[in-house]
Amino acid sequence: MLPADSALLDTIVHPLQIEVGELKGRLTEVISNCDALCKRIGAEGPESLRSSAQPFTAGRAEAEGSGSPDTKQES
Repeated sequence: MLPADSALLDTIVHPLQIEVGELKGRLTEVISNCDALCKRIGAEGPESLRSSAQPFTAGRAEAEGSGSPDTKQES
């Protein structure tokens, strides 16, 4: 790759990296809010919803053990 190609690539990649970081932060906030809501439903919500309200983080831990696309696979 030529140095000019590298500079061009950097001008394209860097803004995308920033945007991905911002989106990751927003997603983390949404997941946190979801977890808080599920915990609140489990503690204070109607009986009909208590058993079905499961925090996202608990579901994620189970999914990581099942080989979901979000997990890192060792080579």
